[in-house]
Amino acid sequence: MKKAIVTSCIALLLILMTSFSALAVGEITVNEVRLGGTSQARSNPKADDVNARVVNLTGTVTFKNTGAVAITEILPSANADAKFKVSFSDIPLSVNPNTESTFKVILEVPKDLSSFFETRTDANDDRKVDIGDISITANNASATGSTGSFFLQAENQLDLDDIKVEVNGESENVDDGDDVKVKPGDKVVITVKAKNTYSSSDDEDLSIEDIEADIDVADDGDFDIDEDNIDFGDLDAKESSEETITIDVAEDATKDDHDVNIVLRGKDENGASHGEKLSFTLKVERERNEIKIQTLTITPQSLTCQTRSVEVSTKVLNLGRDDEDEVSLKLEIPGLNYNERIYDLSLDEDDEMSKNFRVSIPESLKAGEYPVTIESYYDRTKISDTKASLLSVPDCKPIVVTPPVILPPVIVTPPEPSEDEEIVESDTVLENVSKSQMYVWALGIVVVMLVVIVLVLAAKFIFGKEE
Repeated sequence: MKKAIVTSCIALLLILMTSFSALAVGEITVNEVRLGGTSQARSNPKADDVNARVVNLTGTVTFKNTGAVAITEILPSANADAKFKVSFSDIPLSVNPNTESTFKVILEVPKDLSSFFETRTDANDDRKVDIGDISITANNASATGSTGSFFLQAENQLDLDDIKVEVNGESENVDDGDDVKVKPGDKVVITVKAKNTYSSSDDEDLSIEDIEADIDVADDGDFDIDEDNIDFGDLDAKESSEETITIDVAEDATKDDHDVNIVLRGKDENGASHGEKLSFTLKVERERNEIKIQTLTITPQSLTCQTRSVEVSTKVLNLGRDDEDEVSLKLEIPGLNYNERIYDLSLDEDDEMSKNFRVSIPESLKAGEYPVTIESYYDRTKISDTKASLLSVPDCKPIVVTPPVILPPVIVTPPEPSEDEEIVESDTVLENVSKSQMYVWALGIVVVMLVVIVLVLAAKFIFGKEE
């Protein structure tokens, strides 16, 4: 009886051991494979150096047998596109249970491998390209296969080299995530600088073409953007270019935060996409009390000698969060000893008003440029804003006309003639007198002869008619 029990136990143990051996398998896990990085070059068929025309990359695949039995005849494979030309080397013959092992993967980095994707962030993790999977199987029947992700990353060569934001003439450089404070009515000028960071060496020297930047302001109802797209055209290696856009903050903009997103993109001449993103925040702030002077106008800005008064006009806006009922305005022209103030004006939030001042200009005022200043106050005496201009006054002194100088006539007395000159003159006079007398006698004879002829003809005519 005891012998039979022992025999049965041994048989049962053998059955259990056989069953366990049949259930034991080799299990494989494959780690994610990532090759390349932020400085990884691409193949460039246009390179002078033959070695730069095709860039090959070798990486390590790590896997583990997490099963209970050894795995043998290990077979890796990849479903990447044929252009990557994936191959494997240094594959182990077997891997024991609960043991990690590695082998090599070799691939070609294509010329058109992109490094920028608009739907992703700019983090390095989001610049990688998923080129497929790496799978490992083993030929022994007890092993199960596994698959791991396969990524490749190449260098980005198009940078947002510099972003400047100017608010009302004050400029600052901004980085991703920065805040820029603005107020209603401010003018914001954004300067975007794009740079092709490819080397100008013969092995790279690639142009990036059709470069554009999009600028988007979230909830832009409070902003007037002159252009939301910038066209940089093409940039050669190491070349940069900058463009500006202008954003006007509405006078009635509410206190809020608005994200500004800038997206730069382009493709190099081998077809790879490059680009960069940057975001910052426009923080619209409104003071509790703020009476902004919008305009200061002097009419006429330049006086004439006939006009001896000007009209000074101003427009103010309540940019504060409170309604105001004790607004004051003060106009001052120090050169004229002019100072006038208006008190207790009411101005609700986001409302504006205009006021005019008539100023007489003394005729004795000297020519020159005279500062004109307008100041706004809330609660009667608390200054809020100031604006200045210039009044031009001409020189109106009477013009003195100097009469022309009349010189006395110059009398020239001829010199006394010499005795010889007097004789010659006397002879000449006598000769002239003699000639004149002869002319008179001749003329008299001619006249007498004409009279005789006329008488003869008249007598002949008369007597001939009677016969």
